[in-house]
Amino acid sequence: MHGLTVFSSLVFLPFFLFSLACLCACTFSLFVSRCFLSLFAGSFSATWQCVTCPANSNSPPESTASTDCICNPGYTGPNGGTCTECVSGTYKSDAGPTACSNCVAGQYSTAVGAASNVCQGCPPNSNAPEASDAQTDCTCNAGWTGLDGGTCVDCGAGKYKTGVGSAACIDCAAGKYSTTSAAIFEKTCAICPSPSTSLVGSNALSDCITPIATMPDDTTSVSGSNSDGASDDGTTAGIFVCSFFSYPLSLPHTQTHMHMIQTC
Repeated sequence: MHGLTVFSSLVFLPFFLFSLACLCACTFSLFVSRCFLSLFAGSFSATWQCVTCPANSNSPPESTASTDCICNPGYTGPNGGTCTECVSGTYKSDAGPTACSNCVAGQYSTAVGAASNVCQGCPPNSNAPEASDAQTDCTCNAGWTGLDGGTCVDCGAGKYKTGVGSAACIDCAAGKYSTTSAAIFEKTCAICPSPSTSLVGSNALSDCITPIATMPDDTTSVSGSNSDGASDDGTTAGIFVCSFFSYPLSLPHTQTHMHMIQTC
């Protein structure tokens, strides 16, 4: 019997010492299996074997479950599951299952899997919707015009533009003028004082000119009457004289000439 006791002690002593070492090294575990867990980040052990975390995820040392594997910055997905890269127009700075963050309105990003905020601002006087993924998403503001993603130029005085985008500015109508640049409303175009009028796209009050009635050098008779006022059939007919109005025609606001308008 004594010999059997000695033999039992010799058999179980190594196991006891191994278990004691495990309890010392693995402070948070009361299970011997803890001693066989991986000491390296990026893997976990559910049994006696370490398993690599899914792609684009990681885990702390001594992880025990697949859910300890969390997505890296720039990727998103459930813990222990598939991690998907953040698409262009988004980014994610932290590890874990949280969703990627959108670039705010007025910014864009072409980067995929961005692990930090790499969103860039649109060119001046243009804007883009949230989560924009290309510079061409930046369109010129109302009152400005230009190619999408390019330089935006203001609508000059005498013009306006109500919408966003690359459309051309609109001229103030004839009989109106505007001194405002980058105007966004048609009502910015003011009506010329009566009885003056103006050309399309006028940009100053001085462009409003009152027509001046003038008489031509030669009177013009209506068809069917001769020069002495007698009609072709021998009766006397009245002579209707056409009047002419002088109107200064602007040539890109650098020079003017008199534009004759005939009315009868």
